[in-house]
Amino acid sequence: MNDHRDDEFRKKYNYYYDEEYSAELTDGYDYDVSSRGDATHVAIMVGIIGLATAVASFFMHPLILGAISIGTGIFAAHRGAKILGALVIGVGIISLLFYFLNFSILT
Repeated sequence: MNDHRDDEFRKKYNYYYDEEYSAELTDGYDYDVSSRGDATHVAIMVGIIGLATAVASFFMHPLILGAISIGTGIFAAHRGAKILGALVIGVGIISLLFYFLNFSILT
């Protein structure tokens, strides 16, 4: 009984669902842009927090904040914000170098 209605619908609207066209119309890759975009936004936010931590490490607690900034820079670079992550890592290393050089000169 339903087969008759289905046949009428298919004839009326030229709808035959047993044919496949997607393989010919796409390149075969699944591009999930939304998840990569979210990960990049998270990486940028972590990079900005790391940059603020690195700049603050020049003025207070350079050993702790410098190490934290290097860690957040590595995380940001790994998640997609490569330039910002590298900048944070560099500023954190410079802060630690200033701390160790200053500490060794004073003792």
